[in-house]
Amino acid sequence: MSGRLRRKLVLGGLAVLTAASLIASAAVLRGTDYPPAGRLAIALIPAPMLAALMWQMLACVRRLDELQKRMLFEAIAFGVASGWALMFLYNLLYKADAGLPELDANWALFVFMMLAWGGSWLANRRYR
Repeated sequence: MSGRLRRKLVLGGLAVLTAASLIASAAVLRGTDYPPAGRLAIALIPAPMLAALMWQMLACVRRLDELQKRMLFEAIAFGVASGWALMFLYNLLYKADAGLPELDANWALFVFMMLAWGGSWLANRRYR
C-alpha cells in the first residue's frame, strides 16, 4: 500500500471515529441524568480524537503545493464569508418572527462546511 493511500485511509478512518464519538457522546448526554462531573467527562470523550484529526488535517495541508493551497484558501474564504452572511441574515429573519426555527451551532457548522465545499468546487473550475 502506498504512503498516500495509507494517509488517506488513516485520515478517513479518524474522521469516521471522531464523528462516531461525537454522536455517541451527544446521545448519551441527551438520554441520561449523570452528575455534572460525569456529564463533563462524557462531553470530553471526543477531544483526543478531535485533536488527532486536526493534526492529521494540518499535515495534509502542509503537503499541498502552492496552487492547491491557494485553491483551499479560496474555498475556505468563500465558505466563511458566505456562511457569516447567511447566519446573520438567518438570525435577523428569526428575530423578525419570519417563522424560522431556532438553530444551534451544529447547523452553522454544517452550513459553513457545505459552503466551503461549494467554494472548493468553484476554485477547481477556476483553475482547471
